[in-house]
Amino acid sequence: MAGEPGPVLPELRWALYIIGLLVFLVGIPLILFASRTDDYFAWTIHPPLTAAWLGGVYWASCAGVWAAARRTLWADARSIIPAAFTFTTLTTVATFIHLGKFHTGSPRAWSWIAVYVLTPPVLAILWFRQQRVAGTDPPRLQPYAGWVRALLVAQLMISLGVGLALYIAPHTSTDVWPWTLTPLTARAVGAGLLGLAVASTWALKEADWERVGGPAISFLAFGILQLIALVHYHDTVSWSDWELWILIALLVSFLAVGAEGLRVRRPAHAAAPVAAD
Repeated sequence: MAGEPGPVLPELRWALYIIGLLVFLVGIPLILFASRTDDYFAWTIHPPLTAAWLGGVYWASCAGVWAAARRTLWADARSIIPAAFTFTTLTTVATFIHLGKFHTGSPRAWSWIAVYVLTPPVLAILWFRQQRVAGTDPPRLQPYAGWVRALLVAQLMISLGVGLALYIAPHTSTDVWPWTLTPLTARAVGAGLLGLAVASTWALKEADWERVGGPAISFLAFGILQLIALVHYHDTVSWSDWELWILIALLVSFLAVGAEGLRVRRPAHAAAPVAAD
């Protein structure tokens, strides 16, 4: 019925589970073998901190996509998809710009290319199919606190500004990033930041914790994983650089927003069975 909340299409749910699995697998060599990407990844990444950073992006994306796949209502699942589409599309473009850097003699590179060529159109097709499903959005019952909205706006502005700079002008990455990036890795990092900017935008648009379970868990995982990477590879960065401390502040803000989302949503879910009786 048109007056009831629209459900998530089964094919979209399965696509999200599969995409989540793929990005989890991509993250394994980046996080566990960050210093051996020449042997285990689609292209060679130096320094290892960059590999670990990109791995954190993939695992955080996996957490968010799987969280969205578990939702039954379209209004509660959709917020992660524009971010995933943005990230995968920009990464696909970067792949073909820098194709000569890939280990094209290895199946790792061709698996990477296949995933990125297929994922954006699959997401776009399923998005438009889902939009045709009848239904309305449920009321917003868990609005954000004011400080959450302020952090989301700050995250959006910083992620968008730095992400655009890295993606559009990767040769100037030293002006905005606290360690050295190649043009390819600058665009890869920039794509991840732009995906986060889109996630923050949709979180502000949805304005309800129940609708942003996917982005919230991604934000939490992203903050934790990247802070661990910075501590582990602490000798790669200069701790007196202002760019580093802005980045750390950004990561702490993502962690705080994600943790708040988890805190707010958990009691509501725990109370749901009681409310149904």
